[in-house]
Parts: sequence; structure tokens; C-alpha cells
Amino acid sequence: MKMAVIGERETVAGFALGGVSMRFPVDDLEGAEAALSSVIEEGDVAILLVTPRFASLLEKDIENLRMRKAVYPIVVVLPSKKGEPQGPDRIGALIRRAVGIALDEEEQGGEAR
Repeated sequence: MKMAVIGERETVAGFALGGVSMRFPVDDLEGAEAALSSVIEEGDVAILLVTPRFASLLEKDIENLRMRKAVYPIVVVLPSKKGEPQGPDRIGALIRRAVGIALDEEEQGGEAR
């Protein structure tokens, strides 16, 4: 399984250093749509990272992808450069959905272990 990233050139370049082989630096909606199509066609992408700007532009496409009930790819919206989170515990919710386990304190019956 692979990891892919779609976003601005400078962000995507950073993921090259981390070993992400499927990198899609894009400048506009058309480029982002083409990149998302490539990821879907690849078929063995487990995690798709998307920068906030392009996640917003691709919102409907990403939602359609999630509605297919497929486990993969898990779509994760990266935090902005300012470090602001994108929604309440999105990564935790995606992990719970993918593996079907409880991760938060309440579901574990008390305090975190």
C-alpha cells in the first residue's frame, strides 16, 4: 500500500524527504482533480494527504470517495501552515472507521491507557 499527497508545490516537496513516492504538486482545481483521479486509478493507495486549500476545492469529490464505503484510501486533510486543526479529531475518526476500534477515553471505559 502506498501514500500519496496532493497540494501546493512546497508542501508536496517536503513529503519527498519523507519518502512519499506519489506526490502531486498542483496549482489549480483542474490539476487537483487530475491528481485525485490518478490516486483512485492507482488502486493501492492507503493514505491520501491533501492540503487544506485543495481539500476545500475537492470537497465534493472527497465526500463521494468516502461515500463509496471503501476503506482505502483514507483521506487526511493536513493542518495549515499555521498549525490549525481541520475539524474535530478527523484523524481519530478516520482510524476508527478504517479499523473498527474505539480510541477515545469514553469508549475505553475511563481514562486513557
